[in-house]
Amino acid sequence: FAAALGGKSAQPPYAAWRRQNGSHRFSVQVDFEPPEDTGEEESALIREAASALLSLPWELLHDESGYLSQGADAVRVRRRLPKRKPTPKIKADLPIRVLLITSRPEVTEAGNPVSYIDHRSSALPLTAAVENLGEGLVKVDILHPPTFPALKDALRRAREAGDPYEIVHFDGHGVYDRRVGLGALCFEDPRDQEKLGKRRMQLVHATELAAELRAYGVPLIYLDACQSAQATDDPMASVAAKLLEEGASSVVAMSHSVLVETARRFVEPFYQALAEGRRVGDAMLAGQAALFGDSFRFKIMGAGDLRLQDWFVPVLFQEAGDPQLFTVRLGDDAARLGKQRRELQLGKLPAPPPHGFVGRSRMLLRLERLLVQERYAVIRGSGGMGKTALAAELTRWLVRSGRYVRAAFLSVEPQNVQDIKGVLDTLGGQLLPKYAVSAYGDNLTAARAPIERALRDHPTVILLDNMESVLPDHQGVNPAGAADVGELLELCSKLQAASEHCCLIFTSRELLPAPYAAAKNTVTLGRLPQDEAIRLVEQVMADNGWQPPESDDAATPEEVAQLVETVGCHPRALVLLAREVAGGVHATTEAVTKLMAELEAQRPGDRENSLYASVELSLRRLPPGMREPTNRLAVFHGGGHLVNMAAVLGLEPDAMLPLAERLIGVGLAEAQEYGYLRLDPALPDYLKLSQPAEQLAELETAWAEAMVQLIGFLYEQMFKDAKVASRLTLLELPNLLGLLGWLEKRLTADPAQAEAISATVRQIEQLLANLNRPRALSRAVALRTRAAELAPEWGQARFNSERLLIERLLGQGQLQSAFDKAQALLEKAKTAGAAAYPGADYDLAMAHFMLGRVLRDAGQADSALTLYTEAQQRFEALGERGERMAAVTLSEQADCLMALGRLEDAAQTYTENIKRAEKLEDFRQAAVSKANLATLRMKQGKYNDAVTGLEEARDIFEQLGEPAMVATAWHQLGNVHQGAGQYDAAESAYRQSLAIKTQTNNLAGQANTLNMLGNLYGGKLGRLEEAVNFDRQAADIFVELGDQRREGLARNNIAITLRKLGRYTEARTEILRAIECNRPFGHVAEPWKTFNILHEIEAAEGKTTESQAAWRQARDAYLTYRRQGGYAQFGGGKLIEHVLGLLAQQKADEATALLSGLADDPQTPAWLKQLIQAVVKILGGERDRALADDLSLGYSNAAEILLLLERLDR
Repeated sequence: FAAALGGKSAQPPYAAWRRQNGSHRFSVQVDFEPPEDTGEEESALIREAASALLSLPWELLHDESGYLSQGADAVRVRRRLPKRKPTPKIKADLPIRVLLITSRPEVTEAGNPVSYIDHRSSALPLTAAVENLGEGLVKVDILHPPTFPALKDALRRAREAGDPYEIVHFDGHGVYDRRVGLGALCFEDPRDQEKLGKRRMQLVHATELAAELRAYGVPLIYLDACQSAQATDDPMASVAAKLLEEGASSVVAMSHSVLVETARRFVEPFYQALAEGRRVGDAMLAGQAALFGDSFRFKIMGAGDLRLQDWFVPVLFQEAGDPQLFTVRLGDDAARLGKQRRELQLGKLPAPPPHGFVGRSRMLLRLERLLVQERYAVIRGSGGMGKTALAAELTRWLVRSGRYVRAAFLSVEPQNVQDIKGVLDTLGGQLLPKYAVSAYGDNLTAARAPIERALRDHPTVILLDNMESVLPDHQGVNPAGAADVGELLELCSKLQAASEHCCLIFTSRELLPAPYAAAKNTVTLGRLPQDEAIRLVEQVMADNGWQPPESDDAATPEEVAQLVETVGCHPRALVLLAREVAGGVHATTEAVTKLMAELEAQRPGDRENSLYASVELSLRRLPPGMREPTNRLAVFHGGGHLVNMAAVLGLEPDAMLPLAERLIGVGLAEAQEYGYLRLDPALPDYLKLSQPAEQLAELETAWAEAMVQLIGFLYEQMFKDAKVASRLTLLELPNLLGLLGWLEKRLTADPAQAEAISATVRQIEQLLANLNRPRALSRAVALRTRAAELAPEWGQARFNSERLLIERLLGQGQLQSAFDKAQALLEKAKTAGAAAYPGADYDLAMAHFMLGRVLRDAGQADSALTLYTEAQQRFEALGERGERMAAVTLSEQADCLMALGRLEDAAQTYTENIKRAEKLEDFRQAAVSKANLATLRMKQGKYNDAVTGLEEARDIFEQLGEPAMVATAWHQLGNVHQGAGQYDAAESAYRQSLAIKTQTNNLAGQANTLNMLGNLYGGKLGRLEEAVNFDRQAADIFVELGDQRREGLARNNIAITLRKLGRYTEARTEILRAIECNRPFGHVAEPWKTFNILHEIEAAEGKTTESQAAWRQARDAYLTYRRQGGYAQFGGGKLIEHVLGLLAQQKADEATALLSGLADDPQTPAWLKQLIQAVVKILGGERDRALADDLSLGYSNAAEILLLLERLDR
């Protein structure tokens, strides 16, 4: 500063410059060309001086107050060179195009290794800085392969397309080649572009690079490469200077070797500032300020914190102008929408680990290179190696970097998908709006088609996780409940055949079969490289705020290396180990080394030894008195409730809390809701190693007894706090499955226990019934059936086995089978009598209830109501034992009353049921009745009340973890929205319901919702062909289930739509089948509507006689319904009811005025005026039944006229 600006002559202009408002730029312009006729020796001295001036760290200019680059009026420093020849320039326009070159050669031409830098060190922060802007403002292209010929080709193609690159960013090594006296960038050798590793390095010197770039006029070139600004003798020898001379407007370069972390911390604020519309010089200052403001770079285990003053290393070479590349700023709303769009692009991809994605950079690079050449990759490795984390990070990066537009994630474990339909539903739900596989029935080709279109429209990467879950065992047997691996891989092949831009990534513990078995496409994860292992431990510790004591904080890097080597650099073991390191590096290393030796002696070569050593080390941090009880946790599956653990450990429940806290403190457990403690997955397995089989058997018996007690508690909670029951059941699912296995063995060993085992399994079955765990449920059903068969005589075990079978049949929509079983069950219960065994009186009441439920579902509401009334009386006679079921029976009666059109009676009954359920603290039952009451309010036209009630019920069922009831609530909401004319909301609600029903394999529910979608599409949205498709699929399902009533409903809808399409012959066939389907169900099937559809079809074809006959059938059927107490479904009937009400209140004048007003109102429709004329005549004394023979009245109004005549004649 003193030399450049300290002289007297410099002071006045410098002071005036500093006083000016606005940006301040300090430009160092060096003219390296000597005057003409200068001697060679002097010319060399001039060039050397110019080079020295240019390479001075001008960013460090410092007056008495501080660096010039500090403060509110910070100075931007740049280097300039004289321009002696014209060069082309391009004007930046939106979107700004960025070409990112990430070059990572592994070896020199001589075969010597090249130091490796994380290949995303610049790419990640660059992407993070600009991805919020959207493709309208910026587009980043990553160069593949990162070779010099590929760079030239990319620049040429962009210019020819009329959309040249505004920014070229090189991320790689840079050198000063003293052999030729030039700076150079290290590209990958084009001869090795097919290799996945060991690519050679190709030096591209400054002169060659500048010569190729001179015609492109790139506004900004960013050289994230060491020594890219360095020149020894010739100032033009640096890459940056040469590029500036040949036409680049601005060049960012590195004046010294730069730390990767420094480069990363500079890149993001630099590009963030550009994206905010700031000029290049201002962006340089933003990046330098970020480095200056925080000198901490990272912690080096064994050395301490690394702090650097290196903010001046990035330097700017620039022409006279300082360009502003981004001239449009993104608003907050647009940024928020951009973030939401990126989240949708990633589908259901798992989030990164809490400590971030650490390590595996070389493997990530190898996979990226592979997927440039191939369309799939398999990531293979044993447990805890980080397969899913790597695959998810690769998928995330392929989307963020622009290689692919969309991503979808699917874990193929049986608890997630059980068949190909489930796979399609999961994928379609991420790639398409409103996709549901059930909309396509069994036509998998049709179900696949929209997904294939989506793949063709957008390049997509699909991650299929845990493929070992579907692979057959050594005997070739596929896992129970899992998707068929052959069908799954065939689907994958078809998806890739549909789009050449579909990429698949698999994770698996085992090799995959063909066509995904190529050795080149499979990478195997092993231990982490030592440096990455150390960094993982550092990052986990930093994320949790752990710090070793100063007395044992690794004095040397060798101590740190020894530490991670003790567990073989196993990723999951290292995460566990990080907690132990907080107690001291040397102590941890010594303890783990000894443990590994012991484990290797016991289990030589076992790949889990590293993990077990970490577990044992954590266990040793427990107080002496806690270790022995902890051993008993070996029999738990994944975790357990604290009360159960206390029972097995021989502790009082209160004494279990301190042990749980210590287990959490040493990283071996995690507290969950409702007193559940999740254990580290490796802990139970490790604890079993040191205990004899006899001791484990005793502990398992204690565990099983505790589980039976817990199941009893959870069963009670189903009726008091269903949320607790459902959440704890899901948490305890591994233990429940373990208990089923234990009970199976016990039943085999001692069949005399069948009655007790049946009772326990029955409760497990009912706990699982609504939780969408079909595999666990089927196992419970099988064991309960087997136990009932072994029970010695008719009693509770056999009764409940039969009852639960009926419930399963109802759930599957098999009404005829359910009816046969329910009728037989009632006869058996009656024959045995109410005193046949303890609880037989309760079971007899339940048998009446079950047959009533079957009849209700079959549409025979009258008969069901009689049985429900009988059941209610029997339950009430039992006193407290039957109190809950008496309340439930009221809800069922209300359903029947609503089906019969007796809405006010139904409302009163629902209200009484809610009152009783809440008194009994059966909040789930209360929620069910509230939902049903909301549906009733919809029938009364009270749509807002209905929506509010259903949304409340849906939220409760979501909290309870009951997907079946959530789906039902969505379906009912669709009904309400449709009734209110809110068709988009209705479609959305129906599709939500359909998606859940598909995931839970609820066929009957799928068909019901498909029916409603057909109704909506055909009746309201005018999408007739799609409506027929929905309804046909619904009808097919109902035929398969033997549900004749609902088949009739589907045929009704098909006929209506086919009539609209003019396909009358097909329509007649469908409606005649609907009439046959409806015949057994009386008014519940609303046959008048079906006859009216037939009337409309016949009229459309000009068949007058047939049309009139069908109309009369519709009128007479509706009249019979009204005679038997059915409510008025249509406006004409409601008007007559209102008029009769006024007359009953002696308000004849008011009734006359109402009718006259409507008759004179020009807005009154013609059919209503015609009805009013007939009503006025009848009220005036006319009694001619021929008034009801006029087809133009409509069948319902004609029936209302006949009913009015009959009521007045009484």
